[in-house]
Amino acid sequence: MNHLRAAGVAVPLGGIVLAAAAGAWSLTPGPAPLPAARPDSIEPAGYRTFGGCQPLLDYLRSSARPLVGPYGLQGGAAGGRAVRLPTGGSAGWAGGDGVTSEAVRAAASGAAASAPLPAAAAPAAPASGTGTNVQVAGVDEADVSKRAGDLFLTVAGRVQGLTVLRPAGRTASVAGRLDLGWRPSELVVDGKTVLLLGPTPEPAAQAPSGTPIPRRTRIAEVNVDDPVRPRLVRTLDIDGSSVGARLADGVLRLAVSAAPDRLPFVVPRLQGPLDGAKIAKAEAAALTHNRGVVAASRIDQWLPRYTVTASGGAATSGSLLSCDDVGVPDRFSGLGTVALLTFDLHTGGVSRWRSGGVVAGGATLYSTGDHTYAATSAWRSPVPVVPPRTTDGRPSSSPAMIAAPPAGTQIHAFSTTARGVHYLGSGQVDGRLLDQYALDEYQGRLRVATTTEPAWGGEQPFAASAVPAVPAVQSPEPAGTRDEGGAVSSTPRHSPTRRASSNAISVLQLRGGRLVRVGYVGGLGAGELIRGVRFAGPLDYVVTFRRTDPLYTLDLSNPTHPTVAGDLTLLGYSAYLHPIDAGRLLGVGQDATGEGAVQGVQLSLFDVVDPSHPRLLDRVRLPGSWAGTEADPHAFTYAGGLALVPVGTGVLAVRVDRNRLGTPAVLQLDGDGSPELDASAVRTFVDSSTLWTIAPGPGRAVLAVHDAATLTRLSAVSF
Repeated sequence: MNHLRAAGVAVPLGGIVLAAAAGAWSLTPGPAPLPAARPDSIEPAGYRTFGGCQPLLDYLRSSARPLVGPYGLQGGAAGGRAVRLPTGGSAGWAGGDGVTSEAVRAAASGAAASAPLPAAAAPAAPASGTGTNVQVAGVDEADVSKRAGDLFLTVAGRVQGLTVLRPAGRTASVAGRLDLGWRPSELVVDGKTVLLLGPTPEPAAQAPSGTPIPRRTRIAEVNVDDPVRPRLVRTLDIDGSSVGARLADGVLRLAVSAAPDRLPFVVPRLQGPLDGAKIAKAEAAALTHNRGVVAASRIDQWLPRYTVTASGGAATSGSLLSCDDVGVPDRFSGLGTVALLTFDLHTGGVSRWRSGGVVAGGATLYSTGDHTYAATSAWRSPVPVVPPRTTDGRPSSSPAMIAAPPAGTQIHAFSTTARGVHYLGSGQVDGRLLDQYALDEYQGRLRVATTTEPAWGGEQPFAASAVPAVPAVQSPEPAGTRDEGGAVSSTPRHSPTRRASSNAISVLQLRGGRLVRVGYVGGLGAGELIRGVRFAGPLDYVVTFRRTDPLYTLDLSNPTHPTVAGDLTLLGYSAYLHPIDAGRLLGVGQDATGEGAVQGVQLSLFDVVDPSHPRLLDRVRLPGSWAGTEADPHAFTYAGGLALVPVGTGVLAVRVDRNRLGTPAVLQLDGDGSPELDASAVRTFVDSSTLWTIAPGPGRAVLAVHDAATLTRLSAVSF
């Protein structure tokens, strides 16, 4: 049974959705290795819970037994940290000369008129009520800076905590500060409640030898009724690292991935001159100790814990999850825990939550509000491959290579509402996700974009005869085969290739407590990796890249028979895709040579009115630069026909007309010379006449104000 936590009190709860991404692997085989995948079929994943703590503990101990070694638990998906026993003893842009603009004409007489829009056209990208870029309309995402009414809130700047900025005409001033003594990395805001999130600071003193110090995430609840004097209400510390936070209708959805860091594993004690015998003896002693740790482990050493601390200092601690709330995939996915929490900020702040969890490693979060999807790592066990051969066909004297089979992404579906966290179902797809934009829910179905590649990435490092052919898209042609969910595979025609990476789109639907694949299209970008993906209503746009950039448009209007509608090959790639309206798509990425060497930021404007014939309308370049949008899509801003992309020491501003991009300009942020920026953390907020840019720099931050019409800098305030 799911439960609501309030300092140890349990009450009923509500729902969330999870998904599983590629994970690390170990030379020690783990339970239930992932089998080789068929491109036209899928085996739905299962999920089970336990009737109490002892059965769950028995599962964790038995699963860990074959994985524990002299250095702790083997494999990144398993998690866990060992302690050593005591012994006796970004490129910035240099100038504006390289800025270029190129208009691409459909004919000598000018751009051709657009065809009529299809009946189910792709929508424009959603806007956020707090001013920063988001994936889903109505679902806010934690970010470094936010706008709240007439205030700007940020975790950037000299203060280790919250800074409140108030606009005043053509400038702004610091209204208030709250120094917390630790530096949050992001925030969300709901009315007068602000939540600051980030890793807890390292302890001032080391723990006693053999006592693990778990990684923890801190959430500070702050009241800004009086923005001049923000007030700390309470903090919540949770074992693990934040996967992501989403806020809709006053309910925060938070996913935290925690390794079993409280298990007191050791590593071999090595000192003095070493030889093979000494190392073997030390490893044997450490292995014996670590096996004993697993055998004697308690459930509270496996599951994440929490500490709630009131502003006055009173603290309450306990287990973050009830044993009844924790589920296990039917395919082994490691021994960490992904905890899913919902907080109703209107009733209890961060002192009470509803919870659910999955025993798995790693996660990627996607949420529609009522449903939440997080990607967790499927376990990969290594397999031997054919050793390389000499030119005469004899076995090489080189050692046999070890590779892991392609990882799968498991998907666990939950409902997340103000009523709590309820499990819905599980499924699995082949390959790994790029990021949260690889997941999308539409008309009750989940669409997933995945990349399957060799164990080491890139080309297979062994004989081509050992590598199966991978399809490369030329034109859509249904294969006519159906999998368990009744999906028609519309994998395009292909030609053999020596590169084993490939990309696909799967459509999943809940049936009888399982996410079953009902649609599939594969063979996108053979030998390449997905660099950008954006679902938009019945359409999907996918960019793959190795040396050139195929932009694929996919028609998903028939979910059981998705197809590749068209493609366009260009130099460079788009890492972030932003639908402007039903007929235009803006891409932000890198220009590149024909050999794939990147040259600098490139913005591309595409005509996608006819998905079967996507066209490049225009593009602008900024040589020698890098866009913060590639690391964090929150860094992108589009409003009033103006695209804003942080680059090095400024913000690239480009106006978007119907069929072309305007002359690019770089907004300078500080009259004394802009500090070297973390471009991924720069945020620009737009109103009718003014651009407000908050830019963190080394030791300080700046709020720069520009005229929205002329792009002239009006003022700059350091804080």
